Amino acid sequence: MIKRASKRPRASTGRKSIQPGNVVILLSGPSRGRRVVALKSLKSGNLLVTGPYAVNGVPLRRVNPAYVLATTTKVSLDGVNANVDDTFFKSHKKFTKNELKSASDIRLKQVEESKQQETKWRSELKGVQKTVDAKLIENIKKVEHLKGYLGTRFTISNGTKPHELRF
Repeated sequence: MIKRASKRPRASTGRKSIQPGNVVILLSGPSRGRRVVALKSLKSGNLLVTGPYAVNGVPLRRVNPAYVLATTTKVSLDGVNANVDDTFFKSHKKFTKNELKSASDIRLKQVEESKQQETKWRSELKGVQKTVDAKLIENIKKVEHLKGYLGTRFTISNGTKPHELRF
């Protein structure tokens, strides 16, 4: 038996079937069943994906590649500039109601600062989302029926044999 030096989780090395521009199907989370475009692989091993938001309501998000189903459909990423990495999604401290009630003056300043950071991050996210979506939608419109394909959810009906499906 070989012992590993560390039990620290390692980043995924990725899958050959998932390349930037591939359409993938999300298998879990609030957007499960949605078809999204994989923009790139992040250092953490996660995928950066987007709907685009205007087409199917899926914003820029990180997704574990184990929870996506790769398809052979590809979207051109010409002109799409997603300068986003894992630090962009860094969570900000959120305070509970009890912490807010028992907050002293120092704590109130911290709460206000965290609210300002959150609103700043949200406005930055919206700006990045709009720039990515604008170029991506231009590329999607060049391919017939692709916008409708991305807008529909993936479902399996009765009698469908999942092991016989080809994407």
